[in-house]
Amino acid sequence: MLDGAGEVFDHRLSDKQVVTLREGRGTVNRPMPEDKRRAVSLSDAEVAELAALGVRAQRYFDSPQVLE
Repeated sequence: MLDGAGEVFDHRLSDKQVVTLREGRGTVNRPMPEDKRRAVSLSDAEVAELAALGVRAQRYFDSPQVLE
């Protein structure tokens, strides 16, 4: 979660049981290695960058946006 200044103040980790990998022309799901199941997926800088992109999209479309 980010504060008003765009700084990460909380991480919410989930138990990632499956990882989706590219294989050939498609993807496959594999079990997530045990040591990575509760690891942080994005750095604080990556979270802040995504939040900034969301703000830009909201300003461009003049309304809140759902981004995935």
